[in-house]
Amino acid sequence: MKDNNFVNLGKRIREKRLSRNLTQEALAEKADVGTTHISHIETGCTKLSLTTFISIANALDVSADELLCDCINQASNVYETEISLLLKNCSTKEICFIHDLVKNTLISLHNLLLKNCSTKEICFIHDLVKNTLISLHNRNLK
Repeated sequence: MKDNNFVNLGKRIREKRLSRNLTQEALAEKADVGTTHISHIETGCTKLSLTTFISIANALDVSADELLCDCINQASNVYETEISLLLKNCSTKEICFIHDLVKNTLISLHNLLLKNCSTKEICFIHDLVKNTLISLHNRNLK
């Protein structure tokens, strides 16, 4: 059975690698590990060592918390930063749409959970905003 922390870590590594237009081969070379090992890490099929984790973080030029934010409780600042970066190139129309989406999502979450946003909720909102932005940009709604 796969460990969810390693699955989430693998997904974040893959996401960061793709956002930097790196192939698994290129990342493996930069991190001084095998391509198959990168593949297994990205799919959560293997547990990487601290040394490998640091090599990959350095190769991707990211902080450890950027890769671990799905696994730790105090990661909301990572998501807040990523949301800000996602909004940076949005049109006013897109920002207005996303504002309403986030506001209504938060109202729903608070009504359901009767508490302030947890890290998991911020992660959910981050993913929702990110996927919405991708959809909007793909549809050329600017």
